[in-house]
Amino acid sequence: MFVLIALTAIGHAADFIWNGSVDSNWNTPGNWSTERVPGTEPGDRVLLSGQATAPVVATLVEAKHPCAVHLG
Repeated sequence: MFVLIALTAIGHAADFIWNGSVDSNWNTPGNWSTERVPGTEPGDRVLLSGQATAPVVATLVEAKHPCAVHLG
């Protein structure tokens, strides 16, 4: 019971929706709905939904915490 309550309270940090409004660089904060790059908080979720400008990861992307990527 305690574990279930603890997991429910954690949830996820934020939903990051790619908009590609600045460029195609994954590491540009302005390309994300949150104005920050995903992976800085536990449970961040990345939502990619076929925008005209697709994200490009051309260098190592460092994240303090793993994040889930959802395509749709």
